[in-house]
Amino acid sequence: MSERSTRYETAVATFIGVLALVVSAYTAYVQRQQVRAQVLPILQFGSSNTPHLMVGIDNKGVGPALIKNVVVTVDGEAKPDWRSVMETLMGPGKHPFTENDIHSLILAPNETVIAVTPHDDAGEPLHVGPPGSPGALFNAGRLHIGVEICYCSTLGDCWMLRAKGVGDETRTEVRRCPASSERTFRQ
Repeated sequence: MSERSTRYETAVATFIGVLALVVSAYTAYVQRQQVRAQVLPILQFGSSNTPHLMVGIDNKGVGPALIKNVVVTVDGEAKPDWRSVMETLMGPGKHPFTENDIHSLILAPNETVIAVTPHDDAGEPLHVGPPGSPGALFNAGRLHIGVEICYCSTLGDCWMLRAKGVGDETRTEVRRCPASSERTFRQ
């Protein structure tokens, strides 16, 4: 065997090795994208007046959403808790409601969490009601509630949901969720 053929064989073997490495890397990339798609959470913020007044969060994705940070706003101003939100929307006074924690929550695919449901003085869920009533005030005010929810997939990919009112939502991929601050919602 000549030196020339040995070099040729070495070059071919090196080329095949590099090609195999490239194919392997591409296959790993495609598999990662497939797995990422299989665990993709998609959060949606919403409010409703049917069958009664409420505000909630849905996971419309195929994977669980690990909620890391939540900011709730009324007309762009961050509120620390639901009591503050209720007073801003309905004025000072006692406004009964039930709530579910939304901070540090794991929301399964196709799961909905009702974040807050206002109640009447008898403890029943609030309905719209006549103009000027607590139900009418909350119904009008719920369109002024906004959220910034940072959530991650089980693979550590994270997104920021920014929503206000009805239908005004954006989701942006972020490197990581922000740390808690004075703007962070406490419930």
